[in-house]
Amino acid sequence: MSEHSLPFEAASAPWGIVDPGDGGTFRVDKNGICNIVTAAAETRTLGRPTNPGQWLVLCLDTDGGDAVITVTGGVNQTGNTVITFANAGECILLIGVKVGANLRWQAFAALPTADSGVLS
Repeated sequence: MSEHSLPFEAASAPWGIVDPGDGGTFRVDKNGICNIVTAAAETRTLGRPTNPGQWLVLCLDTDGGDAVITVTGGVNQTGNTVITFANAGECILLIGVKVGANLRWQAFAALPTADSGVLS
């Protein structure tokens, strides 16, 4: 890939990340967006990012029950490790950051701000 075509390549890249389903673990070896579908109250696990600057958007697409996501290494500076989506349309943008010797996710934005991505 040439540096001259990088903006085009980035804009046309496939960003979809597969929802691993209830009890599954997200595959996070690339940037992307995952639309989560639940049939009941379900859980998932999110491992650490693979590099600083990596981004991931998680959205509850179909709400059949709450989606509770446990995040390895935490999801913010206060040490929260769980994201809970309760309503379709809720989403959160996570950025990979390096803190000390470890990589972890940092919650960057959530929509709608009133109730998305409840952290605990």
